Amino acid sequence: FRTVEIPGINDGIESYKTWKFADAVFGPDNTTLYFIPYGNYVGKYDTSSDTLTKISSSVLNTKQNFLSGVLVGSKIYMSPMHRNDVGVYDTATDTMTSISVASDSNPLNMFAGIAAIGSKVYTCPNQVSGRNLVTIDTTDDSVSTLEIPSSVTAWRIYGSDKYYADTVAVGDKIICAPLGKTDTGIGVYDTATNAFTKKDIPSWIKANSYAEFGKACADPDGITAYFAWT
Repeated sequence: FRTVEIPGINDGIESYKTWKFADAVFGPDNTTLYFIPYGNYVGKYDTSSDTLTKISSSVLNTKQNFLSGVLVGSKIYMSPMHRNDVGVYDTATDTMTSISVASDSNPLNMFAGIAAIGSKVYTCPNQVSGRNLVTIDTTDDSVSTLEIPSSVTAWRIYGSDKYYADTVAVGDKIICAPLGKTDTGIGVYDTATNAFTKKDIPSWIKANSYAEFGKACADPDGITAYFAWT
């Protein structure tokens, strides 16, 4: 285990007390690692030279930008935290744009995770008011939404409705990992039929007021997903 200094940390330019990144994604060369910006820059880490570069963009707010990323072609798509748009980072040009996917007046914890199947990316709802699963077709960056069924009961906590903790692709299905109390169940979106269903969590799994599932991952077998319990 070792560490690599973020430029500016030790010379007073940047505070070590603020969150910097929320996730990391390898670029198309499988050598360069891109850190998803919670703060106001993307981290570009060259694993061959052990150097980290900060990439700034006017797209980014001071903090609370994006939480997860997925690579499609040469671009990394990022799920939004306290904002209404998905971030798009072009690794070929080191430039960033965004795609509007919601219109909340006070966006908070909007979506949970992001995953890709073919040329489309998907992100499951967390706190977004529309309760929508969002799909972006990366061939033209067009956006479509699907409201999750009324059978999915939100986890009501601190005055807000929360739904899912992460998004993962398994075969031709998008899995929305459960968040908090088990009421929401597991969300399963079939990309072939455009159908969203709720998979109930077994009754022997008990959650208290604060326990929750966290990140999810897919097995290479293409049929299994795993959920972390926090």
